[in-house]
Amino acid sequence: MSKYLRFRRRNRPGWGTSARMRIKGMTQAVRPSFVRRLEQMRQQRKLRLKAAIAGAVLIGFAALGWLLV
Repeated sequence: MSKYLRFRRRNRPGWGTSARMRIKGMTQAVRPSFVRRLEQMRQQRKLRLKAAIAGAVLIGFAALGWLLV
C-alpha cells in the first residue's frame, strides 16, 4: 500500500472514532415516512395544547369582564 493510500485511509471520516460518532453521518440519509408522520403528530399535539391554553385564557378574561360589568 502506498504512503498516500495509508494517509487517506487513516484520515477519512469515521476512521478511529467511536461508533456513536460514525452514526452521525446517517442524518444525511432519507428518513422513513413514519418518522415524518410522528413529528407531524407531535407538532399538532403541541399546537392543540397551545390553542387550548389560549382559549382558556380568553374565556377567563371574558368571564372576568362579564363579572365586572
